[in-house]
Amino acid sequence: MRVLYILSQQPYPWWLYGRSSYYYTLLSLSKFIDVHVSFPVSSIKEEDITPLRQNNINPYPYVLDTKDKYYKLLFNLFEKEPFKIRKYWNKNYRNFLIQITKEIKPDIIQVHTPHMALYGMELKKIFPEIPIILRPQDIASQQIETLLNNSKNPFLNLIASWQLKKTIKYETYVWNFYDKVVFLTKPNLQYAKILCTQNNLLNCENEGKFLYIMDGIDVKENLYIRNKYKEDSIAFAASDQIQNVLSLKWFLNNIWFKIFSETKFKLNVYGKICEHFKQEENILREKKVYLNGFIESKDKLDLELSKSKLFISPTIVGSGYRTKILDAGSIGMPVLCTSFDLEPFSDFLEPNQHILVADTKDEFLKILKKIEYNELSLENISNNFYVVLKQEFSWDNTAKKFLTLYSNLKNTSLQIKDK
Repeated sequence: MRVLYILSQQPYPWWLYGRSSYYYTLLSLSKFIDVHVSFPVSSIKEEDITPLRQNNINPYPYVLDTKDKYYKLLFNLFEKEPFKIRKYWNKNYRNFLIQITKEIKPDIIQVHTPHMALYGMELKKIFPEIPIILRPQDIASQQIETLLNNSKNPFLNLIASWQLKKTIKYETYVWNFYDKVVFLTKPNLQYAKILCTQNNLLNCENEGKFLYIMDGIDVKENLYIRNKYKEDSIAFAASDQIQNVLSLKWFLNNIWFKIFSETKFKLNVYGKICEHFKQEENILREKKVYLNGFIESKDKLDLELSKSKLFISPTIVGSGYRTKILDAGSIGMPVLCTSFDLEPFSDFLEPNQHILVADTKDEFLKILKKIEYNELSLENISNNFYVVLKQEFSWDNTAKKFLTLYSNLKNTSLQIKDK
């Protein structure tokens, strides 16, 4: 079986900006099927393309500038698609994808993220016999809605309110168009059904059109248990995406600055997110917050994280998956997260057994005090979480679910042709 994947960003280096979902999805599927993938890049670098070919992933990069240029917001006044979606659209790239499709003759086309959905729709018009799947990594309108609920910037909120209306209309429209829409989590699937009902799109609720398949995780050695030395520190690592920046700001202002003097813990921050807080570095250091910057080697970052007693994920904005929680758990780190964070994993993880959950300063401080007084076994939580990840979140499980879907779609397509 041959499948063409269309992504909104390059899948390698996989450790940057949440690309691990793309990379490991393709890597796991390449064991079973013929994988072809196209994606926009600012420039084609052979060192980013060669590792894909070496792993039986056939890449078709296309040079396209998808960076934010906010003057283009003015143009968006006259465009149907939201600004964050429209900037990915390019007629020449569409023609490039049409040519690729003619050459490789895929059995299935799978489009990742709503940003690339217009390309899939164009291909469906030209190749109606090929089943086409949309894989929203998250729901863009939910991202904007949670941002609105937590932002106090009036200018940002004005733009977000305008873009939210466009995004809901756009997303529900493209969901209605695709043969299958495969969400990342059950809460996303449920939220999508509500949006479709509110917008009177009955086709979205057809039996089996919507489903969810969760990503896997590359579970490694439990470094947390192996590394006996532990600092009295909490670790946080993230990219500089806006949802991460807003969530960390919320945690600092509403939680950490109010409790840091009452605990022996310090907070170590890693990743490109540190750049957003550089101007406040001296003030943060006084409050036991240390900016450690971006560590390019994932192995080195894992070793550094495993020195801390706890990993935090204080997410209040976003949609889809909490990759950072799975990444931390994959090396055995016990995680303290918000209830918003826990929601996608609520069928698998039980608070206080596999993961720790807190939403207020008192709840966070209570957990830290229990750790200080040895009233909470982080080793047990580490082991319990690690075991669940190995059992429930393997990439092979994810791949097999997609393969079953592909097989069903291909058989249905052949039956229609025979008629």
